[in-house]
Amino acid sequence: MKFFREQLYLTLLVLCSITTFGQIEITFPAERAIFQRNNGNASIVYVAGHYRSRVDRIEARFVPIQGGSAVGWSTIANFPNYGLFRGSLVVSGGWYRLEVRGTLNGEVLFQSEVSRVGIGEVFVIAGQSNAQGYNNFGQRGANDDRVNVISNHYSLGQNLPQYPSFGKLEAESKIAPTGNGAWCWGELGDMLASRLNVPILFINTAWEGYEVAQFVRSSYGESGINPYSQISAPAGYPFNSMSNALHYYTNLTGMRSVLWHQGETDNYLNTPREVYVDQLKTLIQQTRNVTGKNISWMVSRASKDQTRYYPTVVEAQNTVISSTENVFFGPNTDEIHDRRDGVHFSTTGLTRLAEAWNSSMNQNFFSFSNPQLGNPPLQLNQNCDPDGNPNEPVIITAPQGYSTYQWSNGGNNNSTRLGQGYHQGRAKDRFGNVYYSAPIIINDNILPEKPTISALGNTEFCAGESVELVANKESSIFWNVNQSGPKIQASNPGYYSATYVNFYGCGTTSDPIEIKNFPTTVPKIRASGPTEICSDQELKLIADVSSNLKWSNGEQSPEINVKESGNYFAMARNEYGCEGKSEEINVNIKPAAKVPSVINNGSNEFCQKDSTILVVNSDDDFEWNIGTKNQEISIKNSGTYYATARNSFNCTAKSNEIKIQVNPTPEKPTITAKGPTTFCDDSTVVLVAPDAVEYEWSNGINQKEILVAQTSNMFLKVSNEFGCVSPISDMVEVVALPTPKNPNVIQTGTFTLSASFTGDTSSLNYIWKLNGEPFDNNSPRLKAKSQGDYSVIGVQNYQLSDGNMLTCSSIASKELNYVISENNKGFSVYPNPNYVDEMKIETLEDVDNATISVYDLTGKIYRTYFVPLFDDVKTFDLVGVPHGEYVIKIKNNRTKYISKLIIR
Repeated sequence: MKFFREQLYLTLLVLCSITTFGQIEITFPAERAIFQRNNGNASIVYVAGHYRSRVDRIEARFVPIQGGSAVGWSTIANFPNYGLFRGSLVVSGGWYRLEVRGTLNGEVLFQSEVSRVGIGEVFVIAGQSNAQGYNNFGQRGANDDRVNVISNHYSLGQNLPQYPSFGKLEAESKIAPTGNGAWCWGELGDMLASRLNVPILFINTAWEGYEVAQFVRSSYGESGINPYSQISAPAGYPFNSMSNALHYYTNLTGMRSVLWHQGETDNYLNTPREVYVDQLKTLIQQTRNVTGKNISWMVSRASKDQTRYYPTVVEAQNTVISSTENVFFGPNTDEIHDRRDGVHFSTTGLTRLAEAWNSSMNQNFFSFSNPQLGNPPLQLNQNCDPDGNPNEPVIITAPQGYSTYQWSNGGNNNSTRLGQGYHQGRAKDRFGNVYYSAPIIINDNILPEKPTISALGNTEFCAGESVELVANKESSIFWNVNQSGPKIQASNPGYYSATYVNFYGCGTTSDPIEIKNFPTTVPKIRASGPTEICSDQELKLIADVSSNLKWSNGEQSPEINVKESGNYFAMARNEYGCEGKSEEINVNIKPAAKVPSVINNGSNEFCQKDSTILVVNSDDDFEWNIGTKNQEISIKNSGTYYATARNSFNCTAKSNEIKIQVNPTPEKPTITAKGPTTFCDDSTVVLVAPDAVEYEWSNGINQKEILVAQTSNMFLKVSNEFGCVSPISDMVEVVALPTPKNPNVIQTGTFTLSASFTGDTSSLNYIWKLNGEPFDNNSPRLKAKSQGDYSVIGVQNYQLSDGNMLTCSSIASKELNYVISENNKGFSVYPNPNYVDEMKIETLEDVDNATISVYDLTGKIYRTYFVPLFDDVKTFDLVGVPHGEYVIKIKNNRTKYISKLIIR
């Protein structure tokens, strides 16, 4: 409680410095607060506070004072509740004026500001006296307004840090929690602010006279012992000054690095190198362990005590820097000799010390060190519960998940009750890092006055009527009928009251007003069908009330026929004189469409392969019942056909119907042949049609069966009982192959018989018979060596397409009686006398290798011929042989024939 009483006093002082316009207060961040930037030169800045009248938006902006980039008006809270607001903005490094305003419906109601807020660099100073500083050593305060410190706490272990306040670093300033005066830090702050163009915040945790081992010893809860005075520090100190700063301050502001300057006492104690290395590494790790953060360190090289330097400590410090992650080289301050007492720096020495620190903080340090950004203040939820405790009706709740909670009223749970006054809470995580809430100041009456309501008219009336109820508050009025606002229309019977809720979320409820209703007969009406109809359709409106009824068109019957467009309703009056009105029914009557006409340009009945044309006549758009919109349609199927016209009002009219009957067409017939369709022309074939009513053959015959004797391509159509004609059948090819005709045997030479036929005989075969007996000779001529009766038969063979052979034979010729004349003597020359310049010679026997000589009577040879074989009549040329008588001699080695020839 002591902590919070001190904090209350100091926070009130801070809040008094906040410029307030009207009804808004900024409680976070505090004046001159500086937050650590990231390596991208930006940070998230949280803004929190109170307002005292209802708004729908809280906006904030950051106006640059020195450095930085402006952040224009930005919404940080939409529709805030309970008088609290909190939000955040990303702001780049710089020194700013923070402005916050509340608006309602776009109108600015109030505004406030924090005149100086910074985003820059935060350093935690640690070590011994040349880090802690002394007053009255000629130190210089910061000239730059941007160099600041936490200014409201100084303690060497007696008290825990308070919620921080900030101030400019003056020459004799106390730098929380243990720093004495500006020392070199004021001048270093000026150098850094000028070079980096961002504000600087210092936190000093150094203790005079302690070697490094005492810092480590106290980190485990023991008391550090000053080796010069042998005085013990409080338990946990001097380390707790560092851990408290890291927990209570930098968890809120963030930080860049610890700045370590220590080593003089270890010179005095002759601390071994290995011991110093181990102790400093342990100390660095302890700061990280107790925060859960990878905190950066910059370690100076310092050992000078009086006139003695101690390189062992400097070597140890170099080893720690080189071998430990996120630790950087600070200045070697043993090289600065401007000392007042051999240990502590003089005025010029402090300037050189500041310069040395500034040089060490180079670009590499700012690029690769690990800045820790500040954490947001606790997010508080607030509601009102006056029934639980009317003196403390506000319930504040912090998020769950923290290890401990502490409130300024002594509460230690995550929620607490508040009344009027100053309030603040804080929570710790498992590492001990402290999360403060923004201060809460309640200086108004938390519970509002009870509102009053009144009726602007009678509170007893017919059902369906209403009265206006009015509250005496213009906003934040909530009625018990789930409505809000200063006025409502009350129509239903019952008790009506209004609750006024202020910005704390606390409400009070008015006395009720009772509303009474007389029953009203409200007729219900319905339509017999759709209420948008065409003028050729019928629509009835029907009411559920049969007496004291009047329609809007003046009719009084429960059921009316509607012929005109309009809004129709019914009124009914009951015994209380209360008249009820039905809901309205809107009726729209559109012009009917003209009835189209359909005509058939053909017959209503036809065969399947035929069609007809239907034609529609219509003044409007139309559509056939088969889906097409053509004026003419070709019909090939049975059915009922009509067209529907549709006018611009979407009314329809149906044409006359035309019924179409499409009769079936017989299937394509198949012709059956009773025998082969390829035959000799002295034969025939019978073709048969399938059963039908009528037949039409390609040759004009109308019978089911026909006899075909000639070559022809035959096809067929049949008709059914409807007179529908089938498709033409497949063609049947009938082929009557020629048979040899008119055989005759003719004697064409002395010993030669020839067969004679009419027609083509080029491929004819011959069967010769002598005295009725056939003999071997397949030739149109033969040498008749025997006398007798000769006849011949012609035979024609045909190769059919199916691979078979068809043979057509003639009848036998008339017999020729052949007689061999004894006068011929087996040899014949003709014609004799000869008039034709050639002669023919036949021999009865087949004389081979015969020489034929032509002599005149003087023995002169005129012609000589050679015949290999006399197997047929041979013809010889006599051109050029003079007229006269000649001797013809035929001989071979076995035979000789001689005959006389006269050439004329």
